[in-house]
Amino acid sequence: MNNFTALPKYQIQDDNAQDLYLRVLSFANNFIRHSKLISLNIEQLKTMTPNAKELAQIMDSIADYLQVLAKDETSYENQQMALNVAQCSLIMSRISNAIRDDDQIKVTELMRELESQTNVPVPV
Repeated sequence: MNNFTALPKYQIQDDNAQDLYLRVLSFANNFIRHSKLISLNIEQLKTMTPNAKELAQIMDSIADYLQVLAKDETSYENQQMALNVAQCSLIMSRISNAIRDDDQIKVTELMRELESQTNVPVPV
C-alpha cells in the first residue's frame, strides 16, 4: 500500500486553487491601489500595464479553472473562491469598458465594487 492513498483526492488542486485565488485578490488589490495613486485618471488608467482588460482576461481564465475544480468536488471553499474570482473578473471587465468609454463616474463606482469584492475572508 502506498502512503499517498490517504491523501484527499483534490489536495493538490485545492492548494493550487487557493494560491490562484490569492493571486487574483492580489492583482485586484494592486490595481485598486495603483489606480488610487493616479486618482483614477482615465488617461493614465488606459496606459497601465497590465491594463484592466488584460487583468479581466487573466482573471476570467483563472475563474474558468477554479470553476472546473469546484464542479468536481463538494468543497464549499472552492466553490466560493471560484464564484468570487468570476465576480472580480466581471467587475474588472466592466471597469475596462468604463475606461474605454471615458466614464469617470462608472470607473469610480466599479472600483468601489471591486474593492468590496476583494475584502473577503480567505479560506484556510
